Amino acid sequence: LGGLIGESKTDILTALLPSGAVAPFATLPDGAIDARMAALDAFVAEHATQYPIVLKPVRGERGTDVAIIEDREAASSYLSQHAQPTIVQCFASGEEFGVFYMRRPDHKKGMIYSIAHKQPTIVTGDGGATLETLILNDPRAVCMAEFFLGEHADHLSEIIADGRQYPLSRIGTHSRGSLFTDAGTLASDALLARLDEISQHFPGFYLGRYDLITTNAQTLTTGQALTIVELNGVSAEAAHIYHPGTSVVSGWRVIARQWRFAFDIGAARRRLGWPPNRPLTLIKALVGRPAQVLPSRHE
Repeated sequence: LGGLIGESKTDILTALLPSGAVAPFATLPDGAIDARMAALDAFVAEHATQYPIVLKPVRGERGTDVAIIEDREAASSYLSQHAQPTIVQCFASGEEFGVFYMRRPDHKKGMIYSIAHKQPTIVTGDGGATLETLILNDPRAVCMAEFFLGEHADHLSEIIADGRQYPLSRIGTHSRGSLFTDAGTLASDALLARLDEISQHFPGFYLGRYDLITTNAQTLTTGQALTIVELNGVSAEAAHIYHPGTSVVSGWRVIARQWRFAFDIGAARRRLGWPPNRPLTLIKALVGRPAQVLPSRHE
């Protein structure tokens, strides 16, 4: 279904492994917690990595149950609460960008349709206000106050030191409080060339959003030292539409153009002899999709 619904993140990341750009990962199957923890310990040892690590469902949407795990005890707690197959991934530090890429099936060169810089929502202490007060007084944070107050419930009465910046979000997902800004000016020939190279490792992939970690904006433009944490398919959006102040009409136009391109790709694939999915296939995927709930608190 082109990543429309219920796609396996394991399958997607595995297809991109030949690119050499994917953050190391493994899949922990469902089953007894002792066996799952043994598999996680083996992953940590194999990659000589230390906590934090990232845990997330093999099948999930909108950042649901994606968690940055700080220690082994927190990992055990997460896996005890999430019995479904889970991806463990090395935590990649740096700045995160969502780069939307599109390419026609008969072309070797694609295009960068959108770049969004994903940044945490941050409040700054004044030495007198509690974290709760800072959240409620911040013009952006207050819009997601219910989520942030729940996410940081253990620290709400803490007085944040003067000048100290306190990040409220760590997961690069808009629905979990990250700030998305339009970084389209960072598109470059070098970045496009690298994405063309990566994308051609994945047969049948022509449209989607790469979630990338890199050192900084300048590194992104060179197309080097990119780490892929996810690739989202046809249901992904060009995330720069969430730039503060962007009108809803402007966002609709961006999405409409994106979907026009997607339908053009589908038509081109059909001309090449690829059969379309049947309605029953979509219905089965909808029925079998994981239940989506509000993001839970694991950070």
